[in-house]
Amino acid sequence: MTRIKKNWVGGDFIQLEKTVEALRKLGCEVDIVEFDIDFFHKMTEALKTCDIVHLWNFSMYWTKIQLWAARKVKKPVVCSMIYHESDEFVPFDLQQIMLNELSMAIFQTEGERERVERHLILDREKSCIIPNGIDKWWFEKEDKRVFLEDFVLTVGRIEANKGQLACALSCKELKKPYVCIGEIRNKEYHQKVLEAGAIWHDKMDREELKIWYASAKVVVQPSLGETWCLCIDEALSQGTQVVLTEKCERNDIPIIRCLHNDIESIKISIKQAWKAKDYSKRDKLKTWDEIGEQLLEVYKKVI
Repeated sequence: MTRIKKNWVGGDFIQLEKTVEALRKLGCEVDIVEFDIDFFHKMTEALKTCDIVHLWNFSMYWTKIQLWAARKVKKPVVCSMIYHESDEFVPFDLQQIMLNELSMAIFQTEGERERVERHLILDREKSCIIPNGIDKWWFEKEDKRVFLEDFVLTVGRIEANKGQLACALSCKELKKPYVCIGEIRNKEYHQKVLEAGAIWHDKMDREELKIWYASAKVVVQPSLGETWCLCIDEALSQGTQVVLTEKCERNDIPIIRCLHNDIESIKISIKQAWKAKDYSKRDKLKTWDEIGEQLLEVYKKVI
């Protein structure tokens, strides 16, 4: 279960859909249920015939309603946490009640699990770490085929916490082309990014994005924080250098780091990545099929 897809499409929805696809390949019957908070009765009816309920985005307001619906019909519940270290949408005391009701909390990194433990009491035996994956076709190297050469790329929604403005200003000072690909979530911020010299393209399908990853000199994801940034796996699959902020919790692959919204830090990191030798650890990347197998084992433990 998840939020209504039309509200926005982000990494969480890609993770959900790719997981579902992998589980179906393994012979599981899977339904994606998109109900907002006003449809509690419909939710409970939809869940009566299932064996297990999988939720996404633990600390968001819609998840608490979906969890209550699942528990009302006495279904085991696992949750891909994608944890936001905040009580902005759900108070921490209510988050603790929700956590107690989960059969398994699924984290993408150890750092994400530790963030939960800063605010909540977690039974570690009811938690596990399962990373994200990528499709097998990402491992096929793409030719460089875009109109720019030696450019910096960021992929994601255009909004302040994603950090595109500081990255645009950094690239402007470095005299390097900067491309942003993603839907506009904040028009005023988007305009500032453009005024700073960025080239913007609306969101693209993954096949088209692959060409941009392969063509970029450096991919920078200057977000305030990310648990598991799918863009990084996708860029690494093409051998492209990557930069993440220090609060992004990827520690499985050596990655150059910068500070969020710190122009000097971003400039230093871009220059370092620009000169770096290929450190693409393609053998460390997981496919969604592998992730589906790990998740199926979790389901078997809690049903």
